[in-house]
Amino acid sequence: MCEIIYTDKFMGKRMKDYIPYELRSIANQIDPQLDLYWIESAQNLFNNINDEYKNLIQNQIFQKKSIFWDKANNTFKLNKKYNFQNYIETITHIGIKNLAEKILVSSSLLEKYTDALEIANFIEGLISQVNKIDTEENINLQKYKNEIKIHFIYHLAHIIKNKNNITLSKGLRQIDSDVIKAFINEVYLKQQLLGYLFKTTPIRELKKQSNPLFSEYLIEQKQLRQLEIIRTSKYFFCLSQPSNSQQINTYSIRRFLNEEKSAVSDIVYLYSLPLDLSRLQDQQYISTFKQHMNRIVTVEKQIGNDASNFIAHLQEHNNNILLPLLMSPLDSTGLNMDKVVEDRLVDFEKLLILDILEHITIFQKSKVTHQDECDFIYMSIREIFSDIVNYFQDFQQQPAVIFNDKAKLFSYRLIAWINLLQKRNLDIFTRQTSGEWNSKHEKMYQSIQDLEEITKTSLHKYKKIYKEIKEIEKDIASSNGLFNRIMKTKEKKEEKLSIRLKDLNQIKVDAFLDIIRIPKKYPDLTVYLEYEATISIDSKERHYAFSIGDNGLSRLPIMIKLPEDRSKFNLNELKNNLDFDIKAANQKWI
Repeated sequence: MCEIIYTDKFMGKRMKDYIPYELRSIANQIDPQLDLYWIESAQNLFNNINDEYKNLIQNQIFQKKSIFWDKANNTFKLNKKYNFQNYIETITHIGIKNLAEKILVSSSLLEKYTDALEIANFIEGLISQVNKIDTEENINLQKYKNEIKIHFIYHLAHIIKNKNNITLSKGLRQIDSDVIKAFINEVYLKQQLLGYLFKTTPIRELKKQSNPLFSEYLIEQKQLRQLEIIRTSKYFFCLSQPSNSQQINTYSIRRFLNEEKSAVSDIVYLYSLPLDLSRLQDQQYISTFKQHMNRIVTVEKQIGNDASNFIAHLQEHNNNILLPLLMSPLDSTGLNMDKVVEDRLVDFEKLLILDILEHITIFQKSKVTHQDECDFIYMSIREIFSDIVNYFQDFQQQPAVIFNDKAKLFSYRLIAWINLLQKRNLDIFTRQTSGEWNSKHEKMYQSIQDLEEITKTSLHKYKKIYKEIKEIEKDIASSNGLFNRIMKTKEKKEEKLSIRLKDLNQIKVDAFLDIIRIPKKYPDLTVYLEYEATISIDSKERHYAFSIGDNGLSRLPIMIKLPEDRSKFNLNELKNNLDFDIKAANQKWI
């Protein structure tokens, strides 16, 4: 198996309960529900660390995954398995329950398939149907949908794990059943489960390996062919990136299985290549692997040295500055831990803006020389930011951070930035004049301008009526005299008060509805996190992200949080937070 290289790079001052980033990252990636060889992965990890870290990983990470570690024998077992049928019995919504039962019945048909292509078509078709479930913007139904998807994916993975044999006509790569099962579970299904949180292998992790196959050859091929490299429990998978990633899924099972034969020769082209980590000492196997690498489909692109060097600089900054800053131990000596976390987030965002986001903006606006470079910048930035999102998730899993609301909202902003990057790809990553850029920038601000106008106008109306209500209440308090009782003045004022209180509430309701219509009006400029990103859903609140900065590129989005209980909707609080966030986004960082 591929070795674990652990360095104490981020340690600094030792802290109680602190797990170094490299170890936390490896442990977080182990999923016993999906991974074919998760026990071997856990044992490989524990064989290379001391007892203190073993205990910390068991208590902080493995317990949440229902992994039990037998200290005496250094063995692992799974205490809990997901059961789709048992979960369905807990669903109280009749319509959703019936739908889940139909999905369960359909998925059971997978057990009879043995042909790899039939399995691929069946799984991808079912996943597509689940993704298309319309929850009608009902947050509780969306929560059910997300839970169904999790249990459904784990159910499919369980079926795949238990298949004795999956057949595929012999091709150039001679892929066997084990490789196919690993790809289905640990690449396709895991990516469908995690979305933007799905982890690929960055260059810095390849560099840490002592084997030059990883630290030299794979890095060279990754850069040359723009590969996505995914490490699983037994294999590395090298995937070519499609020219149109909006329409073609890089992680598709069908795409992985496909070998494209040239129409004019016997040459076979590949979209992906597995590397068996148990055969690294087999020189013939490695030689064949390298021969097959030359068959990977690579689109010829005109990428200048400036663009290549620019991306290399961003990668170095991410690896050497941002990651160490975020993952260094949180020392709260004499300080409130929430304040320590908040300060860390401020420092991280400042460096992210100054040395990543603003540099991307400048380069894209003025230095790209060809559309191929725009595409290259887009794909590279998406990969760098996916890495940032992933290690930020590891940061969040620390005991001191896991319940911190500011860290949670910051992670939402990171996820929303990638989401908006994909939505607005054609508005940003195309060669364009400064006039075209500025026009798209102005259009981007329309969603925030609408949000500002709604909150400003609604709050003005709200304050005006609120002032009237206070005056009416004051009048009622002084309406106890004989004349007022005879004329029933108090009753009339109380009736008026009731009407104005209803008017006050209606202003909040109308403002709430107007605000949630903005994402529908500007779907490419906003993200409704609970529906468009893989985040845990709290049925008490919803989150919307809005593009801001220079054409949405130079700043992280601003985030608004709305309560599902509209009686708790506070216009004044929303307006103050919005003003603060917009001012912060527009400030000049130095």
